[in-house]
Amino acid sequence: MIKAFAQTDIGRARDGNEDSFLVGDFSSEQGNRLPRVMEFSPQGGTPIFMVSDGMGGAAAGEVASSLAVKTAREKLRGLQSSGESRFVEQLVQALEAANRAILDHAKQHPQMRGMGATATLAGFFKDKIYIAQVGDSRAYLIRQNMIRQLTRDQSFVNQLIEAGKISEEEAEVHPRRNVILQALGNQGKLSVAAVSIQPCDGDYLLLCSDGLSGVVQKEEIREIVAGAPDLSEAVQRLIMFANERGGPDNITAVLSRFSGSGLPAPKENEVPVPRVLRKFEAALASDEDAAQAGSRGRLKTVWLAIILAAAGLMLAWFVAGFMIRQERQKQTGDRLSQLRNRYESYLAGNRENLKLLPASHPLLVDTARVAGFLKEARSALEQNDFNRAAALGDSAEKHLAGWKAELERESSRPPDGAAGAVLRAFWLENWGQIKQKTDAVNPGNSLPALTSAETERLAGLPSQEFHAGLQRYLQNAVDSAYPYVQTRMAALDRRHPRWQSLNDSLATARELLQTSQPSLLSSDVEEARSGSKKFLQGLDILRSLKEKLTGLRQPASPDSANLGKE
Repeated sequence: MIKAFAQTDIGRARDGNEDSFLVGDFSSEQGNRLPRVMEFSPQGGTPIFMVSDGMGGAAAGEVASSLAVKTAREKLRGLQSSGESRFVEQLVQALEAANRAILDHAKQHPQMRGMGATATLAGFFKDKIYIAQVGDSRAYLIRQNMIRQLTRDQSFVNQLIEAGKISEEEAEVHPRRNVILQALGNQGKLSVAAVSIQPCDGDYLLLCSDGLSGVVQKEEIREIVAGAPDLSEAVQRLIMFANERGGPDNITAVLSRFSGSGLPAPKENEVPVPRVLRKFEAALASDEDAAQAGSRGRLKTVWLAIILAAAGLMLAWFVAGFMIRQERQKQTGDRLSQLRNRYESYLAGNRENLKLLPASHPLLVDTARVAGFLKEARSALEQNDFNRAAALGDSAEKHLAGWKAELERESSRPPDGAAGAVLRAFWLENWGQIKQKTDAVNPGNSLPALTSAETERLAGLPSQEFHAGLQRYLQNAVDSAYPYVQTRMAALDRRHPRWQSLNDSLATARELLQTSQPSLLSSDVEEARSGSKKFLQGLDILRSLKEKLTGLRQPASPDSANLGKE
């Protein structure tokens, strides 16, 4: 069963209504233009639905849309088709006949030159919906919680959307959003688009003029239709909603619902995809077409007489320019991303070195400068200022190279005066960690605390004296920590079940403390950092051993049954 309801409204800004619609089964002469619900049986019938939006001034637009509907109805009267291709051909021929009828009327009535109309014509044939279209009146399919636009607007802004130049949101406020690329009555040769889709049980098909689709979003349409108790209420709510948005144009909606056991049940989360049968191909208007077309009298004019040829050239230029800008933007963006990645990677690998530098060190200033260049370059790129973005990228790359080289030189220099700032600062920081961990092993050690005054004194020592002092400090740490734990270990009975594992840990700690010192005293900061890690690990093992030995209970006698309990 197919039920349908259609209604048109003048809106709130127009003096007349230039929209027309058609609902009927013209294989059986059942048709109607009045606002009432109609029912059709798919078996043996061919329901037809149509919306036409006229243009060219109040009188001319109304005549054009009415003539389009009338001609299509006459062309489809007694409709009989043997198959899909023939049925689609008949829908296309109906629109082509309407196009000729409007052209002929304009020739006979010069005062109506420039009149035209959009047309979206839908028919149900052998369990499928077929749609033929000229212009920008839309067809939507609503299925469960989804809505899908089945037609493609044959408009200037839609070409820009499909080229990726503008978004759908930008199209809504584009100055040429009302310029369509073809209409009935504006050229001798049409490019009629056609699609088909398989409806499911419970689907809705909505045909509407842009007085509705131009101000009510797709999801809003779906919510209104789904929330209405019947077709007539749904259409009336759609029109009311469009008028609440200002009603800037005439509003027409043809809503039908498909139901019955003969239709497949919808699959969960399946997105309905129309099958394209004929594509719209923009074509240049001929001289004869240009002679036929004139001023439309409304912003929605197609301008085909004067502008369509220029629009084709302008669109080609526009797309070419767009492609060039896109390529430049991609190349510049890729380069900036590579620079950013190099900067962040090197920064991450040298963050510890930078942290050890004094706040006034020139390298820290250069670090901020590189980041600033990259940020400004990205901002310029987002504003399509490619030249400035490229220049800032050059500056970032130049400073990055100098910054890397200087940091590498600073990190690898021997600890002499200010040139060894990175390595000397690292050693001083490490000195403090060694003191802290040695205290954790042997609180009574004789290592001096590294006060701020002591740090300042050490920092000012000559290189050779500083290095010798560090070497003595490391050995003092070993002498304070290792014997302290070794003595406790010697007090543990060798028959204790954990003696072997604990003794192995003690040997590991001793090896780490001894083998790490040459690396820790190296003038290469990376090697010094590796040695420091091993030396501190040795102290951590000693601290852990001390805690374990403290918690162990010695056996009461050699034959004690409690041997090994903690």
